Amino acid sequence: RSEALRDAPDLLTSWEVSSDSLSLWLARRLNAERLVIVKSCAVNPQHSLSALCNAGVLDARFSQWAVDAPFPIETVQRNQREHV
Repeated sequence: RSEALRDAPDLLTSWEVSSDSLSLWLARRLNAERLVIVKSCAVNPQHSLSALCNAGVLDARFSQWAVDAPFPIETVQRNQREHV
């Protein structure tokens, strides 16, 4: 039986948790080296994760769960291009 299937609600079962926090949870489970969150709305890469949560760009739980993330987290706009 998969650990991802749960019989009872837990921290992941909340309206405060969206695909943002679920991707963070999964990245931790997979021991990811990096997490990139791609958003459709405008994203200022200079803003902190907390500021992005307060602005509604990231879900309410994300900044709490990201505090001790063992990897870098980047938030980018969908049509943003990297300049080399």
